[in-house]
Amino acid sequence: MQGIEGKIGILGPDFVANQANKHMWHLWGSKADLDGEFKVDAINIKSGEKINPFTVDIPTSLGGPNNGADAHLPSSMKLPKPGIWQLNAYIDEKFSAVLMSKPNDY
Repeated sequence: MQGIEGKIGILGPDFVANQANKHMWHLWGSKADLDGEFKVDAINIKSGEKINPFTVDIPTSLGGPNNGADAHLPSSMKLPKPGIWQLNAYIDEKFSAVLMSKPNDY
């Protein structure tokens, strides 16, 4: 799992550019902090391109405890090209955390 210990993490394979894969989001916090619409945007650090990394519509509310986390959400994500991507996670439009990912070349 990669992320911020005790706050947010994603479990899944390494990102490969332009290839979708399943990732499980894990979040820690109070019920009040985790109650709301979950969304993520991805920004390519070099180009500034901003995308929705989810390849299919996902539920916007988090599920219950999983793998020791207080909440979780399964997803399928794809980063369209190699480079460093900043993943910004939000709950009810309130900024939650930043994760960085570097997809391998394909």
